[in-house]
Amino acid sequence: MLAVLNAGKNQIPRIFGLEGLKTLKALILNNNEIVHVRNLNAVKELNTLVLSHNKIEEIKNISHLKQLKKLSMSHNKIRTLPEELGKHYELNELRLNNNKISRLPQSLDYNKNIKVRACPPRDPTARCPV
Repeated sequence: MLAVLNAGKNQIPRIFGLEGLKTLKALILNNNEIVHVRNLNAVKELNTLVLSHNKIEEIKNISHLKQLKKLSMSHNKIRTLPEELGKHYELNELRLNNNKISRLPQSLDYNKNIKVRACPPRDPTARCPV
């Protein structure tokens, strides 16, 4: 049984072929050409998802990943974050730096264990560096 799949730095344009990997715990797809987060329905046991350094514009299709502890999506083109992100109560590391995010969802405030690396910081009065 495969627990970790690291396919970083492979110029992959989309996520596919995970149907047979139901016990996968970590999916690492950094430094690729991925634009959309799709085809993750089969990997419900995933606790680590690394999609940094891609071309992703929005985070969606991850609400079923209830065991997610680490989500890294830094260095993408993300502008907004879904409120549902705060419902990932197991999530303790969220990396979103170097995106185009103007604010973090208020729902993240309910998860006191989470460490967020993003701009803007959790303080709504703080300004992001240009």
